[in-house]
Amino acid sequence: MKNNALERYYKEIELLSEIDLEKGEKWDLASTLRSGGAAVFPHAYFSKCGHQIAAVVRGCLDCGADQVLVLGVVHTLTEKIREARTKERRKEESPLRGVFPSMENEYSLFYFKFLWDLEVKRRGIKPPELIMRYPFLVNRDPATLPGIKELEAYAKDSAVVITADLCHYGVAYGHQERKEDPHAYAEASIKRGFEVLREGSYADYYDICIETKSDSLDTCSVLKHLLGPLFATILEIEIVDSSDLFVGDPSPSFVAASLVELKKSIA
Repeated sequence: MKNNALERYYKEIELLSEIDLEKGEKWDLASTLRSGGAAVFPHAYFSKCGHQIAAVVRGCLDCGADQVLVLGVVHTLTEKIREARTKERRKEESPLRGVFPSMENEYSLFYFKFLWDLEVKRRGIKPPELIMRYPFLVNRDPATLPGIKELEAYAKDSAVVITADLCHYGVAYGHQERKEDPHAYAEASIKRGFEVLREGSYADYYDICIETKSDSLDTCSVLKHLLGPLFATILEIEIVDSSDLFVGDPSPSFVAASLVELKKSIA
């Protein structure tokens, strides 16, 4: 990624006045969270998916929970983290494996926390306790992840939501250019991933994440461990051009910013 990629993410917040956050009001996620389900929100460009994140924030505040557990993605922003992720692909262990209350320079929950604070202030309420955690290097086995017991305890009394950009595609991500429609490819990839996660093993899901360049291999695996198998409904996919994040602006390159509702049953 370009050296200024993080700056690009943070500057997106300046576009708040230009974003129609009310678009997210068409989704009522409160009942899903109240009944033991969950939601997945993206962390791609705020200008493209801010309304999706806002929908999850509102669901968390409206569901009546006293606690909200939100799990963030750990991006490979440093050489140390990149090396740890590379070892994981070889099924090796790392001292960085665990659940963390914060990660230096990590931005995956930045937009969520911004909108949380904004909505709490707008409502003038005392909010539920917000517990933010970053699972890292689940390595196909969330049950043995250091710190998982803490998450299990929190999940019993919390609404649970996670962030993930569920599909990256294109030249910048090592894919050869294809002719299929980006939206159709993303939708099929995301559906297949959640089906595998619900019905298959964590190792199978890990392989899907590597293939589709999903950064959900930690957060979604932990979510299933905490809540059990869930049925996914894709509420919206926004195809976001991400080529400007990389040196040379390799195109086509995109991220599928997706809002997903997860329920205990199909009905």
